[in-house]
Amino acid sequence: MGFNDAGRSSAYYYKDVNGLLCAGPGWDFGGVFLGICEHITYLNSTPYSTDWYEKLCEQQDFLSEVQSCYNEKLFPAVEKLLNSEMQKMIDSIDASVRMDAIRWQRENYEQEYLDARLWMKNRKAFLTEFSEAKDDIVTVTIETPWQNKAYVYLKRGEVLKEEQLPELINGNSTLLGFADAGTGELYSFDKPVTEDFVLNSMWQNESQPLISSLWGRFSQLLPALLFCGMFFIAGVIYLSRIIKRRK
Repeated sequence: MGFNDAGRSSAYYYKDVNGLLCAGPGWDFGGVFLGICEHITYLNSTPYSTDWYEKLCEQQDFLSEVQSCYNEKLFPAVEKLLNSEMQKMIDSIDASVRMDAIRWQRENYEQEYLDARLWMKNRKAFLTEFSEAKDDIVTVTIETPWQNKAYVYLKRGEVLKEEQLPELINGNSTLLGFADAGTGELYSFDKPVTEDFVLNSMWQNESQPLISSLWGRFSQLLPALLFCGMFFIAGVIYLSRIIKRRK
């Protein structure tokens, strides 16, 4: 569903005594239907994500279970939702939607419904194609120094476009480009992609004013300096009391 919290938040994990580790239930689905539907991920897209799902997807037994679940449960459920159930839900809340629009001056409800429906339709088509022709899908993994991996999926033989990559921002550094992790060379965005590969982002650190650099360093050391200062004062007080007692 393109759920941006997946793998990092709004999910519950539990394990019964001597039981299996279970994931679920999930909640807080107000953030679904986000981004481009072709950008499925292994639930490892932010600095706070877990890489469990990426590791699981390396296991063929796990992927087979996912494929079976998709074919037998998810695909029919989404088909039913698109064909009839979604419209029934819309009809059942029609009066409430109209009152809500009057109260909060919302006017785009019908368009939001159409957008969500189109998104689900395109998403289902892509996931079906991805699962049925996985060998024809090439995975481009983008790695950065400060956050987890992002993924772009292409059909074998397509050309990777730079605008398909995620937007990357890193403080006072400037993005220079992307290097092929296999060769170390600057990646050229004009050649067909025929196999999985990894791109490393390349950065240039911008020089900071001396005062800013010193202040940043001082801020990092401040907790340690405060601790040392408190320890020193406590030591002086303790020694002074010992000296007084001896006198």
